[in-house]
Amino acid sequence: MLCPARRDKHGKPEDPSEFELNHICRDSVSKVAPVFKFVSEPA
Repeated sequence: MLCPARRDKHGKPEDPSEFELNHICRDSVSKVAPVFKFVSEPA
């Protein structure tokens, strides 16, 4: 998603679709959760 394939007629990236936004949110949460848990544990 860092370099979207869909572009408008002027070559600017189009806004992400609802599906793409949901995918980004779910993917981010699944990757960040273990790190957050590790950081939150008492030493």
